[in-house]
Amino acid sequence: MKSNTNVESLPLYIEIYNHYKDLIVSGKLKPGAKLPSIRKCALERMISRTTVEAAYLQLSAEGYIISKPGSGFYVCEVNYSDIQKPTKKKYTKVVNKKKPSYDFVSYSVDSKSFDFDLWSRYIKSALRNKERLLHYGDTKGEYDLRLAITHYVSEHRGVICEPEQIVVGAGVQSLLNILCSLIKTSSPVVFTGVDFVKGRVVFRDRGFKTIFYGNLTNDLSDFEKISPKIIYTSPSHTTPWGDVMPIKTRLSLLSYAKSHGCLIIED
Repeated sequence: MKSNTNVESLPLYIEIYNHYKDLIVSGKLKPGAKLPSIRKCALERMISRTTVEAAYLQLSAEGYIISKPGSGFYVCEVNYSDIQKPTKKKYTKVVNKKKPSYDFVSYSVDSKSFDFDLWSRYIKSALRNKERLLHYGDTKGEYDLRLAITHYVSEHRGVICEPEQIVVGAGVQSLLNILCSLIKTSSPVVFTGVDFVKGRVVFRDRGFKTIFYGNLTNDLSDFEKISPKIIYTSPSHTTPWGDVMPIKTRLSLLSYAKSHGCLIIED
């Protein structure tokens, strides 16, 4: 084995480790075979004994070789016949979506109107708070963020709440998993508007029956047949074209939920 001095290659002791590991796993070095002494291996490759020793110690730690005091390093008795050799498998290639000429979705951010300079300043300000960065934050989310959310939903949505009533998570599906563990009912979960397939998968995986209802109207008499206790809805995005739920339909939904003790999840 020739030593590779390329600075971008693996550490030299890893190269030596891989070399002997391959010989052992392939069966070229039989169980009980003695490896060259550290001194001899270092002289042959013109490298330091420390490098060879590090490679041998790694092989020993993983059980490929064993050190016998006063004798040297020997290959261990291990059966490698059941180890599956890696093969290149066929896979389905992902087709990249074409970028639309006009993007009307309401959940994306327009990069041209986003104030990256202001965002960058906020990020730098947050990074200066070194003490908080080195510790786990609140499990419900950073308090400052939850406090800011209470102000936002109060001003823009008319929702009065406290930071203690808000949980910030890694995404909708992650939060739905938490919610599922808190729900004490096994009634069907009705999804209205645009079908949220990934959300339905979360509920199904947690043992809930899910029903895709489609767009709501003012007449919710069909709900009497389903008797849902959980209704998942996206009133600001009821169709792929970004239609919103009319106020009369919203009020009908709220009225039904109140009279039947339903939980409404608004996305």
